[in-house]
Amino acid sequence: MLRAAVLSILVALTACGAPEDARIQRSAGAEDIRIETPEPGARTASPLIASGEADNTWYFEAVFPARLMTADGTVIAEAPAIAASDWTREGAVPFNVEMAFTVDAETQATLVLEEDMPGEGEPRQVRIPVVLLPGTQ
Repeated sequence: MLRAAVLSILVALTACGAPEDARIQRSAGAEDIRIETPEPGARTASPLIASGEADNTWYFEAVFPARLMTADGTVIAEAPAIAASDWTREGAVPFNVEMAFTVDAETQATLVLEEDMPGEGEPRQVRIPVVLLPGTQ
């Protein structure tokens, strides 16, 4: 009986977690950025706060672009990810970004962090799936 109860609780907790397809997507060469928050599949009201560390080559003048997009590509919010320490030193540099947004209903979205001023070709980027909630925290 106890075994069945524990199994039921585990199944319920698993069902409440992030969707299986909720994972960070990285473009080629984007292994040098680490995301602390938000976790993939995170549910958040405005503002969305993101943080982590990116190689100093992601930055230009201490910032790189960040935006929130819906599944159809509509941009909900944009803001710069700002270096939290000296971006001119080699290696990983901490960043923070805060984006205010407004949605009328629970909305599946993607946080896109993108390298600023890429050398050649497409900029490196990471995409983190999130769920936006109406109202504010």
